[in-house]
Amino acid sequence: MKLQKHNLSMIFIADDHRLFVDGLRFIIDYATDYKLAGVVHNGNEVMPFLKKQPVDVLLLDIDLPGKSGKEVAIEVKQQYPSVKILTLSMLNDYDTVKTMLGLGVTGYCLKTAGKDELLAALASVSKGDVFISGELMPVLVNGSRFVATKSKPSPIKTLTDREQVLLKALAKGKNAATIAQEMNLSKHTVESHRKSIYSKLNLHSVGELMAFVREYRLI
Repeated sequence: MKLQKHNLSMIFIADDHRLFVDGLRFIIDYATDYKLAGVVHNGNEVMPFLKKQPVDVLLLDIDLPGKSGKEVAIEVKQQYPSVKILTLSMLNDYDTVKTMLGLGVTGYCLKTAGKDELLAALASVSKGDVFISGELMPVLVNGSRFVATKSKPSPIKTLTDREQVLLKALAKGKNAATIAQEMNLSKHTVESHRKSIYSKLNLHSVGELMAFVREYRLI
């Protein structure tokens, strides 16, 4: 059974591990309805490709020859902000995951993931929903600067009831449009609440938000 596309169909791969790329090609061709726009094996080739071919989702490795995946992510989000980025990497340390999420990638999936997890990641990211490999959640929690203790009052109390509901929705990977529809709010209102939450909790990225939620057992 193929994974149905969600109005986004063009996939672009930037990865220098050719055997891994061959596996991705097979999965995209035979297990999804997405189309593969192209493949490059060097970070320097990403931006020239995007100038010629519009894509919806970029599957991005971090350890690329030429420009690194981190450099590529910065350039893509600056020049093509509508492109969703799904990081595919063997790197599973807190600093790397936090950095990539902070750069604006929509998802982070380990290369050790099976086909089903990869398909789930692709489906989520293509819709604009955040995806993080389940194996990475303990890494984010343990590496987070948030430490819950009995002597430390919960910062959750600084949030309004609505902000607490919205925080949980964000932690589940839902984007502003989805939350707005579910909560019967305007997208502008949801964005205003999101900024307020980040400010009150001193959060700076999706990774920090996910770690915070897991640390305080909100989901």
